[in-house]
Amino acid sequence: DGGCLFEALAVALPDVAIINLSRNKLSGATFAAGALHKALSSLSSLRTLDLSDNPELGDSAVGSLFCNGFTNAPNLRFLYLSAVGTSDHGVECLAKALAVGSGSSLNELKLSRNRITDVGLAALARVLSASPAVARSLNSIELAGNPTSSASLLKTPPGLKALRSAAKANKTAIHF
Repeated sequence: DGGCLFEALAVALPDVAIINLSRNKLSGATFAAGALHKALSSLSSLRTLDLSDNPELGDSAVGSLFCNGFTNAPNLRFLYLSAVGTSDHGVECLAKALAVGSGSSLNELKLSRNRITDVGLAALARVLSASPAVARSLNSIELAGNPTSSASLLKTPPGLKALRSAAKANKTAIHF
């Protein structure tokens, strides 16, 4: 059971700094009942969390992790959520968590190869604009391979425009 694994990890390694669960065929069911959220909330020394290349995680897992208030990550520097099957809902949950404290030390955010549209980009733009701590620390956001990555050059969607503007004002690099 994934929940037991995460809880055991938190108990056995309370000072763990890097968790790399990329390419482990994790699914949204692995995150049932907020087990990962609960475990990660007790790992205040966590610097890197990599869940990339687990496309079955989807919004259920990302939402469970971030909508439940994953805010006890004062040292989280690198968050890799590429190809986890999330969409705007997951990004909106992530943005809320970043705004209330989880993003104050985040340097790099990877969200490439998901289903993020202009709505998700607008949520990220709001965080960069409204949270000085996030704006100061976040150096790079990777968004390649999302539907917004191939947005028409003739008409820039408003969320993308807002994100570019907020990123430029805060010297945050956006990669498409």
